[in-house]
Amino acid sequence: MNFYAYSGLFNSVLLLVAEGVLIFNWKKNRSIRYFNLFNLSALFWAISYFFWQTSKNYDQALFWVKMLMVGATLAAPTFLHFTAVLTNKTKRLLAPIIIFYFLALISIFVNFTSSQYIVNLQTKLGIPFFPTAGIYYFYHGFIPESNATLGA
Repeated sequence: MNFYAYSGLFNSVLLLVAEGVLIFNWKKNRSIRYFNLFNLSALFWAISYFFWQTSKNYDQALFWVKMLMVGATLAAPTFLHFTAVLTNKTKRLLAPIIIFYFLALISIFVNFTSSQYIVNLQTKLGIPFFPTAGIYYFYHGFIPESNATLGA
């Protein structure tokens, strides 16, 4: 296992502990429920990141890269939702919240159905299966270039 895999495992354990605390306090505060959604997306990302870093072949690594993108994609709308609840601006931000959840679902669909979201995996920065972003990756605020890569 490499350093990156250990970091994914460490993050997963910390997020699981946080999940336990959040579930224990679920009914105390409405904002905790929405922070839990954000925590779950981060947990999904961290677990997928760990499995990506420990992948032994291309197909397994590609699967886990696509899975970690699900967690990354859901992080933004869930954090916006949590922030809106925390600041008591849910009614004012309801339209953007719905739009961002909808865009996240589209992005997840494209992630699993298009070869132009993650174009390929290659060895970069000492990582055996480092993803190269495709033209459809722009949903994450990324302007693709021919040699653009995703952050590790």
